[in-house]
Amino acid sequence: METFVKIINSAKVRSNSDLVISGIQANKNAWNEYTFYPNKGVVGVIIGEAQSFEGTIFLVQCGDKIIVPILPDGVREITYSEFSSRYPQNMQVGKTSSQQMNSAFDVDEMMDSFGKMLGF
Repeated sequence: METFVKIINSAKVRSNSDLVISGIQANKNAWNEYTFYPNKGVVGVIIGEAQSFEGTIFLVQCGDKIIVPILPDGVREITYSEFSSRYPQNMQVGKTSSQQMNSAFDVDEMMDSFGKMLGF
């Protein structure tokens, strides 16, 4: 059974991962090709899980060649009907800002990562 989710906190996205799933990079380099960033409101399907120093990370497919590694508390489960109505807008909701495109790292993501490492 598929699990449909909506991103509720883009700081929980792990854009600097080095994951490759079925030949698709699950990181910012791959998303930049589509001028996409998994912002709040983007929907997808959980296709798997991975382990990191932070614990479990969901692998969420948000487009044909867009896979997003995200911490479980960064998404909320939604119904299929909500997913199917929102999915066509993913590329608009997930439009990359020039700041996101040119940034070497995501500050919110980095601060969230530090907080997890320090136990906050």
